[in-house]
Amino acid sequence: MKISLPSLLIVLAAIARVSLAGCGGSPDDFNAPICSTHFSQHRCESVPGCIWYDETPPAPKSPVVRLCNQTSMKVSIAMKFVRTHYNVIGEEGWWNLEAGQCNDFEAVNATSLSYFAKSYQGHQYWFGNGEPMCYDASGKRFERVRQLSDNSCGDYTEINSYQTIPLKVNDFIQAKIEGPGLDLSPDPGFSARALAVCKATGEYSIRKAPTLEAAKTMALNACQSNGNQCEVVMWIGTDSFACMAVLSGPGVFRAWAWSGESKEAAINQSLKYCKDSGQTCSVDFSMCNNE
Repeated sequence: MKISLPSLLIVLAAIARVSLAGCGGSPDDFNAPICSTHFSQHRCESVPGCIWYDETPPAPKSPVVRLCNQTSMKVSIAMKFVRTHYNVIGEEGWWNLEAGQCNDFEAVNATSLSYFAKSYQGHQYWFGNGEPMCYDASGKRFERVRQLSDNSCGDYTEINSYQTIPLKVNDFIQAKIEGPGLDLSPDPGFSARALAVCKATGEYSIRKAPTLEAAKTMALNACQSNGNQCEVVMWIGTDSFACMAVLSGPGVFRAWAWSGESKEAAINQSLKYCKDSGQTCSVDFSMCNNE
C-alpha cells in the first residue's frame, strides 16, 4: 500500500498529538502538562508550562536494624550480618549498648542478621534457637564472634542460641532487648543487710554491704560504738530477693522481721510481733536488698 506525502504528514501529526497528550495529565490538574522520563526533559523544557518529574524509582537502600537496650544495665550485642547471595559474612563483632540506649545499624547488602546479647555483670542470656556461633572468651569480656571453617568452635565458647532476622532492601526493623519476655533481665544487684540491736537500750544499727559477713561486722561495730553490748539479730543476704523491717514500741521495745515477698510483708510480720506482745508500734526502718 502506498501512502502519499500529505497522508504521512497527517499520521505523524496524529502521533505527535498523542505524545503531547500523554505528557499532560495530573492527579490534581488535568490541564497542566506534566512530563515524565518517557518524554525527555529537553522536550519538556520546550513545551510551555511543562513540569518535569522523574519517574525513576529511588535507588534501594540497605536495610537498617535498630537495636534498643530496654534493660537497666549495660549489655553487649554480638551481631553477624550475612550476605546470602555471596554466602559470606558481611560484618560481625560486638557492639556495646548502655541502659536505655538505641543504635541503628546499616546492614549493607545483608540478607539476614543474627544476634544475641550478654550483660557486663557476667550473666548470660541468649535469644532464640539456631546453629552454633562462637566467641573468644579468653581474658576479654567481649571479643569478636568467631566461626571456624569446619563450623566448629574449636577452643572458643559455643553459643547454641541466637535470634535471626531476615532482611531485605528498604527494611527498617526494630529489635528490643527487654525484660523477662526475652530472657534478658536486669541484674538485681542484691546487697546484704544486717541489723544489730542492744536489747538493754533499744539502740540499733543497720548496715549494707556487698557480702553478708561484711554487713554483719559493720552493723555490730556501729551498734557497739557507744559501749553498748549488741548482737546481730537479723540479716538478709545476696542470694535472693528479701526485705526487712524494724518497728519501735514503748520504751526500748523493738520488733523486726524479714520477708522474701515484699517490704509490706516484712512490716506486717513485725506488726504481728508487736500485737502479740501487747504493744503498739510504728515503723522505724524498712528496705529491700535491691535498693
